[in-house]
Amino acid sequence: MKPLLTLTLLSLALPADALPVPEVRISLPEVVSAAVDHSPRLKALRDDVSAAKASAMSVRSALYPRVTFESSGRYQAEVSEMNLSLPGVNRTVNMGDNWNMSLGPSAYYTLYDKGESRLNFSGSEALVRAKEREQESARRSVLLSARMAYFDFMLALEQTVLLSDSLRLAQDQYEDIRLKARAGVSSRQDELRAHQEALSRQIELRQARAGLSESVRALSALCGKWDWPDPSLALDLRVKGREPRGVEPASLYLAADTSSSALGEMKLSGSGIEGNPALLSLAESAEALRFASRSLAAGLWPKAQLGFRSSLEYPNGPVLNSYWQNALSLSVSIPLFESGRTEEKSREQEMKAVSADETRRQQEDNLRRDWLKARDRLASLRSQLELNALNVSESSEIARLVYSSYKAGQSTFLEVQSANLKVLQAQFQQANNDISILLQTAVIASVEGER
Repeated sequence: MKPLLTLTLLSLALPADALPVPEVRISLPEVVSAAVDHSPRLKALRDDVSAAKASAMSVRSALYPRVTFESSGRYQAEVSEMNLSLPGVNRTVNMGDNWNMSLGPSAYYTLYDKGESRLNFSGSEALVRAKEREQESARRSVLLSARMAYFDFMLALEQTVLLSDSLRLAQDQYEDIRLKARAGVSSRQDELRAHQEALSRQIELRQARAGLSESVRALSALCGKWDWPDPSLALDLRVKGREPRGVEPASLYLAADTSSSALGEMKLSGSGIEGNPALLSLAESAEALRFASRSLAAGLWPKAQLGFRSSLEYPNGPVLNSYWQNALSLSVSIPLFESGRTEEKSREQEMKAVSADETRRQQEDNLRRDWLKARDRLASLRSQLELNALNVSESSEIARLVYSSYKAGQSTFLEVQSANLKVLQAQFQQANNDISILLQTAVIASVEGER
C-alpha cells in the first residue's frame, strides 16, 4: 500500500536556532486507499462473507453421501440361555457373550426430501451474495466518507490561503494609511478602521487554521494515521515564504490535490441506481428467505434415506467369534401431526421475505431521490463556474479601483472596506462552489458506482 503521507523537510537554509517546519502532501487516492484498508467495518464484513461462504459449504454437504465410522461396545451382566434337550444331549447354550461390540464404516444418502437440501443450499448461496453486496455497499460508504473528509480538508486549506492573502492586503493598506495619518494626509478614523480590518482578518485566519486542524484530525481517524506532525497551527504550502505579519509561525505546511485532479479521480459509471449494491443485498436477502420458506415447507413431505454399513460384529449369536456383517437399509419418514409448527415457520420466512422486499423498495425510493437531487445540484453548480470566476475578477478590479480612488481622496475608507469584503466573499463563494461540485460528484459515485 502506498504511504498516506509524503513527508519532506524544508530544503531552504534556516537560522541555526530554528527547527525545520515539515511539509506534508496529502493526496486523495492515498486517503481513499488508507481509509479502505483501515476500516474496521469493512474488515468485519469481509469476515462475515467468509463465514457465510463456509456456512454455504457446510449446507452443501447434505447433497452428497455421508460416510462415517461407527463403533459401539456394551457389557451386559446377564446373557440369555437356551436349554437344548435332544436325544443323548442335554445342555445349556449361551445366546451371546457378556461383552458385545460392533465397528465399521457406514454410508447414508438422502434419496428424496422434496428438494429440502437443495433449497437450503440455494438459500445459503443467496445469503453469500447478499453479504458480498453488503460489503460492496459498505466499501462505497467508506469511499464517500473519505472523500467528503478530504474535500472538507481542501476547503479548509483554501480558506487559509484566501484569508492569508486578504490579511496581507489589509496589513499593507493599514501601513499605507498609518504613514499617511502620521503625515496628516489621512484621518485617525481611517487609520483605526484599517487597523480593525486587519485585526478582523487575523482573527478569521486563526479560526480557519483551527478548522484546518480539525479536518486533518478527521482524516487521521478515517485512515488510522496518527504519527504525523502537529497540525494545530498548519498553513497551506502555497503560503510558505509569504506569511502575513504577526501570525503564529506554521507548525506544519500542508498541500492537497487540485480540484480538477480530485474530480478526475471519480469516474461516474452513469448506470443509475439499478446496480446499487445496497438494493441488490436486500433483494438477495429476500430471495434467501424465500428459499428458507420453501425448504421448511418441503419438510411436510416424505423423506427417504438409503443406508449401507459394513461392520465387524461380536459375538455371532451363540457362536463366540467375530464376523463381518454387510447391511443395506432404506428408511422412509413422514410427519403426521405437529400442530402446524412447520407450516407456521414456513409462513414466517415468507413474511420476512415480503418485508425485505418492501424495505428494498423504500431504500430504492430514497436512493433515487438523493441521486436525482445530487444530479440537479451538480448541474446547477457547474453552471455557476464561469459566473463565480467573473465575480471574483470584477470584485478584485473594483477593490483595486476603489482603493486608488481613496488614495486620490475621491472615496471613503468605508467603501474600501466594503470592496475588500466583497472580494473575499466572492473568493469564498468560488471555493465553496468548487468543493460542492466534488461533494455532489462523490455522492453520485457512491450511488451509481464508477468505471
